[in-house]
Amino acid sequence: MLNNDAYQFRNKLILEKNNTNIFKEKLNEKTKKLIKKIYLFVSNDELLQLSNLFKKNLKLIYSKNKTLQNFLHSKKNLNKNKIVNLLEDDDDRNKLLISQLINPKIKQELLKAYSNFDKVPEGYPNLKQLKFIYKNFKKNNKDIVKILRLTKKEKTAEGRNIYGIKISENVTNNQTVTNQQYKTNILIVGLHHARELNTVITTLYIMERILRDKKLRNEILQKYNLYFIPVLNVDGYNYVFTKNNWWRKNRRIVNIETVKNQTVDISYNDVKGLISKFNEKKLTESELINKLKHLKKPNLKIFKKKIIGVDLNRNYPLGFGKCGGDINYNSDCYKGEFPFSEVETRVIRNLTKKLNFAKVLDFHSFGRHVLTGYTCTKNVQQEYISKLGKELADKIEDYHIRAPSADGEHQEYQITRSTSYAFLIELGTSFQPPLNDSISESRRVFPLVETFLRKDIPLIGIVKDSESKSGIKNVKINVLNIKWTNGEFRRSGRNGLYHLFLQDGLEYDIEFIHKKYERKVIKVLIEKDKSIIVDVELTKLK
Repeated sequence: MLNNDAYQFRNKLILEKNNTNIFKEKLNEKTKKLIKKIYLFVSNDELLQLSNLFKKNLKLIYSKNKTLQNFLHSKKNLNKNKIVNLLEDDDDRNKLLISQLINPKIKQELLKAYSNFDKVPEGYPNLKQLKFIYKNFKKNNKDIVKILRLTKKEKTAEGRNIYGIKISENVTNNQTVTNQQYKTNILIVGLHHARELNTVITTLYIMERILRDKKLRNEILQKYNLYFIPVLNVDGYNYVFTKNNWWRKNRRIVNIETVKNQTVDISYNDVKGLISKFNEKKLTESELINKLKHLKKPNLKIFKKKIIGVDLNRNYPLGFGKCGGDINYNSDCYKGEFPFSEVETRVIRNLTKKLNFAKVLDFHSFGRHVLTGYTCTKNVQQEYISKLGKELADKIEDYHIRAPSADGEHQEYQITRSTSYAFLIELGTSFQPPLNDSISESRRVFPLVETFLRKDIPLIGIVKDSESKSGIKNVKINVLNIKWTNGEFRRSGRNGLYHLFLQDGLEYDIEFIHKKYERKVIKVLIEKDKSIIVDVELTKLK
């Protein structure tokens, strides 16, 4: 919810409504009479969302986040000339000061009234409608589409299944090697964070485009098996549609606190009395805020408080103990008790172990960025991965590369375990734009996706038994020229198929290790814009 420690209240802003009578109808009786101008302390996320929705009726008074402030001004979401000092605005009457120190329910009402935070825009499919969409994909493309239930052994906290879609020339096998055509697996994921609804639309749009465009489909499916998870966070997604469309995390109960000696909400009359003194200039702003801080009444009731949710995109192992999210249970970025503590992230882990993905895209919102490499943890391939990410970002106007927001993210995990060709894409300029805007942004992003799908894998091959010529799975592959420092490794998949993304123009020494076979090292020169096929035969230990 809006009232928790997840929000760092760094920004003070003023919101104005041209028609206050209509606005008052949306508020409870206790606040209707006070509203003319509203001062809020809000989080960065809230400020960005409000700035997109109410460009003309929102003024930023103060922000500790200079980068965010400059971004908003550069985008002309907020007019720099409209920045005012609260103390210079004393002639206005009927003001309501609201912060996290005052009744949070009032703040929640105001934010809902201003931005429809409690209402999903029309047209977005709920979970039931998504199942119907999946079935239609399957019905219309029986030979190449398969619906996968990814939660076979354990369901989510609220008892739901997570579903994926496979698009392949052979939907029954995970990897195939036929006629020297080496097929690797691609993973595209949406909705780690429950409120980022446009990621679902983009994932569905990509599937629809591939299935509709026969030429593109044939080209891609000759080389790859495609796996899609449109909604990873199914419990959070349901909660967004039914309770609170600003929810971010999953819905597992992570802690139950015994709460004692809490304070009740500040009464309306007490707040009104202080604000009246402020309006009469008997109190300065600082005196008012100080009094509001101490305006508390004891409540000796003892009760149990459920704390719900883990930020799924902070629940992966890389940098988990370093800068991989928050340890505060109430935080929107709470990372969980340990890596893969959540059913949803374990689904990704298990699928990754099984399918050894060669390419990964993970869609989030918002910001129009391609996130590359790691955040705090050193990545020896950072420059190379950033170059690959820039190739994608350059396909779309206004998209740029940047480092991830934290360690512990999905695409970082994929870099450590499967492939250096793994990226997080921040879509658009809001979490839940009107549906048509989500579709338009998906259309804009598709050239990036096409480039991603068509990108040649620099080195690919099969690790084989020297006698039987059958593929050997789980062969550990080390690039001796790259000194990975965070336990990164590569391995062969089910049929012995392996892949490596390496900088072109360089020669590499590549080591193959398996406990039942003799160690082998090969030399390979990586060529630009070309996929080199090198099969490797290992001899069994005697």
